[in-house]
Amino acid sequence: MSMIKRFFLKTVIMVWALLATSAVAANAGLQQKLSSFDAYQATFIQQTFDSQGQSVQSISGHITLQKPDRFFWQSDEPYAQQLVSNGQLIWHYDADLEQVVVQEYAEQLDKAPMLLVLRDASRLADSYRVTQQEAAQGRVRFVLQAIDSQSPLSRVELVFAGEQLVELLFVDQLQQKTLVQFANIVMNPVIDAALFDFQLPDGADVLYE
Repeated sequence: MSMIKRFFLKTVIMVWALLATSAVAANAGLQQKLSSFDAYQATFIQQTFDSQGQSVQSISGHITLQKPDRFFWQSDEPYAQQLVSNGQLIWHYDADLEQVVVQEYAEQLDKAPMLLVLRDASRLADSYRVTQQEAAQGRVRFVLQAIDSQSPLSRVELVFAGEQLVELLFVDQLQQKTLVQFANIVMNPVIDAALFDFQLPDGADVLYE
């Protein structure tokens, strides 16, 4: 083997080793951040953009998460909706349509973006390649690129300020983006378990998926 070929091969090996080491460090960093809290509360502003970067919708509301599998998400008027999970079922209530869609929690793990925050962080590496970047104001950004090209989410980004999750970005297969920015964050709040038991509104249509 020529000296040039040997040099090229060594360079490739070094690059792959560096990338592997970076990925391990990024996975560990993300795991540490997501493992630093058991419950989370915040208000949010959620913006959706089409593949051309044009704003499609903007909503606000509040969210409560409790590991390993419970959450309460509510958007304000004029798009009043609720998403509630007790760990077995997910209820999606649209006030305007007076309709509730009921889904099995386990079947939505890879489809519902917010469930990523509740998942065992050590298992995220099974589905995503994780890299870590520095962001503005001393924040840390983790970029998760889907390994499966058919994954509903092609990319996810999580931004932390210290231990607080302050921003989420989801990119789907059609390159539509959803940006969620959090404020008024409370880490590990005391939560009434009844929050996660959805009560069907009188007269609402119920659909099971």
